[in-house]
Amino acid sequence: MPSACYRKTVLDNGIRVVSERVPHGRSVSIGAWICSGSRDETPALNGISHLLEHMVFKGTQTRSAYEIAVSLEAGGGHLNAFTEKEFTCFYALILDSQVRKAVGILSDLIRFAVFRRKDLEHEKQVVGEEIRNLIDTPEDLVHEKFLQLIYKNHPLGRSILGGPASLRRIGLSDLREHYRSFFTADRIIIAASGRLDHEALVRLIRQHLGPVSPSKADVHLPVRLNRDREVRTRAPINQCHICTGTTGFPYNDRRKFALLLLNAWLGAGMSSRLFQQLREKKGLAYSVYSSLEFWRDTGLVTVYAGTSPDNEKKVLTIIDRELNRLAERGITAAEIRSLQNQLCGSLILSLEDVHSRMNRLAKMEAYTGGYTTLDEVLGRIRAVRPGELHDAAIELFGRRQRYLSVLTTGAGPLS
Repeated sequence: MPSACYRKTVLDNGIRVVSERVPHGRSVSIGAWICSGSRDETPALNGISHLLEHMVFKGTQTRSAYEIAVSLEAGGGHLNAFTEKEFTCFYALILDSQVRKAVGILSDLIRFAVFRRKDLEHEKQVVGEEIRNLIDTPEDLVHEKFLQLIYKNHPLGRSILGGPASLRRIGLSDLREHYRSFFTADRIIIAASGRLDHEALVRLIRQHLGPVSPSKADVHLPVRLNRDREVRTRAPINQCHICTGTTGFPYNDRRKFALLLLNAWLGAGMSSRLFQQLREKKGLAYSVYSSLEFWRDTGLVTVYAGTSPDNEKKVLTIIDRELNRLAERGITAAEIRSLQNQLCGSLILSLEDVHSRMNRLAKMEAYTGGYTTLDEVLGRIRAVRPGELHDAAIELFGRRQRYLSVLTTGAGPLS
């Protein structure tokens, strides 16, 4: 992979601009990241970050909703946004010739959005359909129930989309206050990757976002875990959907690289242990995988499988057996070398894409305030030894509470 040139500039108001110049290709990905997401919401206004993400596209002081929609698409570009637990991101994937226009539009969205009552009611309907879509998708719903189980009565356990009741409560004044409070200079990271010039990008950001003011430091509730270990929900569906796992490690935890290898062994790909055991050997599941989340002060290790209700106990027995096996016996040195090759290759391939690089830049800056080269990451993955990996497995699967969320067939609506 051609080398990328990393640069970082902090504006006088605190906005951070990070970029990687990737010399090959013509594409550029630029993201305006707000270091605030559903974790910053109160129970009464759950879903406001995501609703606000929708609302800024309804128009600004100088652009209509249609003008925003067509602005970059007319040149082949792409404009979109997403909300996470700890971030809201507005991004553009464009040709290098569209950088100036993209910065202008992204800046307009995060500074000059205009909130109108008719648009609010319209977008509440749209988000309501998004919530219904999640409820009608059992694989997604069981993951939501899993989070609610682990982080009960904590913002991490609430849906990013919010719920029907909290959605109804959100008014124009709530949106405007959230916009003023969280779209502030100290929370803004501009991340860009592709064929671009860092100094030119900084000049554009300073021109458009230089007047943005910082705000007071944010305060987050410490993580609290639920004592309950299991939740079961019945719904008019044909399969039994299973989520099990435990809390993981924060983004900055040095054991993260051991966990990435454990995840690769457990359920990341067709060669993984759970895929081979549950699908290839037993035929008990079509979809089976493990996944990870890394947040500022906690994380999540999740195993998912979809099976018939008659096979639920068999599937859970195999999953528990493999998790216990990791804690009791670890993984051999030969297996670790193979996993290291797999993980390094997968990471290299993922970073051929400038949008993936942009996302990586932003999260590194948000969580660490710095930058780690790809070669350094590959080196850390290859430096993990059997003892470190076994220690991580003992901590996660031998000592920590294991949780279980099951969504299975039965009378009643999905909820």
